[in-house]
Order: sequence, then structure tokens, then C-alpha cells
Amino acid sequence: MKSILLKDVNVFNGKDNKIGENLSILVRDGKIAEISSRPSLPAGEEAQTIDCERMTVLPGLINLHTHLSLDAEVPFEEALTESAEMTLLKIVKNGKLTLEAGITTIRELGCRDHLDFVYREGVRRGIVPGPRMLLSGKVITKTGGHGHFLGREADGAAEIVKAVREQVKAGADVVKVMSTGGVMTKGVEPGLALYTFEEVKAAADEAKRSLKLTASHAQGTEGIKNAVLAGIDTIEHGIYMTEEIIELMIEKGTYWVPTLTPGNRLTDPRVTELMPKYAMEKATKGRATHRENFAKFCHREGLKLGIGSDSGPPLIFHNDIVTEMRIFTEYGFSNFDVLRLATYGNAEVLQMQDKIGAIEVGMEADIIGVRGNPLELLSVLREPKMVMKEGVIWCKRVD
Repeated sequence: MKSILLKDVNVFNGKDNKIGENLSILVRDGKIAEISSRPSLPAGEEAQTIDCERMTVLPGLINLHTHLSLDAEVPFEEALTESAEMTLLKIVKNGKLTLEAGITTIRELGCRDHLDFVYREGVRRGIVPGPRMLLSGKVITKTGGHGHFLGREADGAAEIVKAVREQVKAGADVVKVMSTGGVMTKGVEPGLALYTFEEVKAAADEAKRSLKLTASHAQGTEGIKNAVLAGIDTIEHGIYMTEEIIELMIEKGTYWVPTLTPGNRLTDPRVTELMPKYAMEKATKGRATHRENFAKFCHREGLKLGIGSDSGPPLIFHNDIVTEMRIFTEYGFSNFDVLRLATYGNAEVLQMQDKIGAIEVGMEADIIGVRGNPLELLSVLREPKMVMKEGVIWCKRVD
């Protein structure tokens, strides 16, 4: 792999509330080899030099909650009946859109038929483009529970343990358990627990025996509390949070990934064409409570947060993490706060902060370039001019 020299860049490193100006970055063997105002090449080494003309570069963005098998502009119920081959084509399309948007790493939290593993192998072999992926495979849910169409139905601790082992065998990096009902599954209520504490703990314990991360779809109070007490690493959504649960999360170091973007789509007139009526009713019912509880708890000292958009369901686009970041700023977070969360902070959630999430010597060369200063204007992230993943430039747009 030929070295690449990114010349004349301004750098947001993912950690510090400032922009380093007029620097150059040398990328060698897929990693950041040097950052300096006067980079030097060893004798005999050649590098492709790219004059970035004061482009601002930052670490590749990380989306902690995606569903590549779902297409944001296709009626939801259509995805439940299409062929596996068609779903795989959509995954390839959506993965490419994700990467081109500057989202270089995702945590994929639920895909049918283990097609996510097929796609990841295709990316690894260079057959198709795509982001770095941490995969959950099939979500683990009770019989008829939330997401059963993307999942492995399992009832009782013994069967749940077996279901976890199946995902690990298939290549899962993270195990996802559906602790409560949800919006997009008919006949299950978001506020109700699907599993007992003992069942969720069986999943969490088995995942940890295999050194895997854990996530829980948890919207209702009882289910959220079960997941936190069971030792789940991240709570997804967390609509009906309480003071007691927040204190438990702070004590245990549990992350909250609130996924606020879905609530925004409800004002789009197209949503009624893409979302089933039952889903619209449930989403509308919970939206205000979700926002109220996020506002109430999001700045609590010691609470750990992650940023994920829940991309895939109707009008939650795979090439958009900026909306989720912008919503955070509506609740008092600065642009720096959300930039750090979407880069180095999310890397910490994934326990990959020694590899990704920062522009530092020795890190993987996941670098995106934009025109303008994202510390001043987040919208400049919506159309990155350059996207590099692992030292390879996948997307370069001319101004």
C-alpha cells in the first residue's frame, strides 16, 4: 500500500476543543504515521501527495445503532416479505451510502439471516465498499417479541444462552437482547418487559464469557432496569428512564444510546406512507416522554452517553448521523461535545479507542475531510469532501 500525504490540513483530533492549523498527515500502511507542520519521508519512500487546501479533517464518524438491511425510503412492511437476495443488495447499497457520508465505523444491531456477516466478508475481501462493522447478527427476543423478524426467538435462560452462542459462532462482536417491546413490531408494547431479569442476565453473562459486548433494546422502565442490573453494556433508546435507573447506570458505567432521530421523522408527511399505523401510534405516544427524560438526565454528572441514529427504519437515513448530533445540541451540548461523542467517545463505547476515534500517530487512518469548521457549524459534515478508511480513500468530491 502506497503511503499518502495529506498536505495543508486543519485538524480536529477527536479529543481537543480546538483545530490544529496548517498541518500535514502522513498515512503509511493504513495507519497515521506522522502529524506535523513539516512532514518528512524516509529516503527512498514515495507517497501520494494530496493538497487539501486547508480542508478540515477529523476522525471518521461512528454510528452506534444501524440496521443496514432496512431501507429508509421503502415501506417498512415490504422489508418483512422480500427475499434474502434483495435484502443483501440493499445492505450493500446502504453500506456504501454510510461510508460515503463519512461514517467509517458502525455497530450493526440486528439483521436477518446473518446477511450482515456475508456483507462484512465482502467488504473485507474488497468486493464491495463499506464501513468497519461490529455486528450483532440476529437479535435475541422472546417468541413473537420485538424484532422477531430480524431475530432468534428464544425463551428461558437455557435457550437464550444457546441463542447467544449461535451469534458468537456466526461471528458476532456484540450480543443484542430485546428487553422490551418496541415501535416497529405489531402486538408488542414499548413499555412492557419481554424478558425477566434472569433471562437478560443469562444473555449478558454468556456474552461476557465469550468476551463480547452487549446491547439491549430497552424502552420501558422495568426492561431498562433489568438490562442495567444484568450488566448490559449499552441501553438503546431508554424512553421511560427514571432517576433510580440513571443512578444505577452511573454506578455500573452503563452507556445510554438514546437514538433521538426517529422522533424527528414523525413530522415528515411521507412517514404515513412508509410506517404502519400501529407503529405511528406507538412512536407518537412515546416521543414527548423520550425527549423529556433525555432533557432531564442527559447532563447528569457521571452518566455515559453514546451517539447512534437507529438508521434503517422509515426516514432514518443511513448517510445521516448529523441529525442525531444536532438534536443533542438542542439539549445544551456544544458542537465540540457531540463531535467528541461521535468520534472518540463512541470509540470508547466500542472499546476501540486505541485504534479509532482520534487523529493521532499510530491510530487507524479513518479520516474525513470537510470544507469549513465543524466546531462552528455541524452542517459541514453533511457532505464530506474526502473519506478515508484504513488508509484507503473511498470517496473524494471536487468542490
